[in-house]
Amino acid sequence: MTLEMRRLNGKDIFPMLKLLGRLQIKDDILAIVENNKDADVKSEEDAIQQGIAMFANLAQKVLDNIDLVEEDINRLLSSVTGKEPEEIANLPIDEYGGLIFDFFEKPELKGFFGFIVERFKRMRSTK
Repeated sequence: MTLEMRRLNGKDIFPMLKLLGRLQIKDDILAIVENNKDADVKSEEDAIQQGIAMFANLAQKVLDNIDLVEEDINRLLSSVTGKEPEEIANLPIDEYGGLIFDFFEKPELKGFFGFIVERFKRMRSTK
């Protein structure tokens, strides 16, 4: 059974930020921004590319620390699939893993991280 996911929207920002907070990824985000501070972001595509780099880092952090964010991930996946968190947690392992990877491959998620990178860069440049 493959679960369909809805398009991400504004109400998904807060659970994702909570997840980021639990992963303690702020320093990683700042490091990416610092490493790319001289990169010229001329287009939305440039920002998205930087967001993809952050996204890859986040995906690795999630995998490394899945036990810290398991309930948050289940609630988030529950929200985007319309299923209960318990249903998500009890999926067969291949479906559960596939659902996590499908979520992290959503184009709007990559755009969200591109947005975060751009905002951090602006904040850092005004200091």
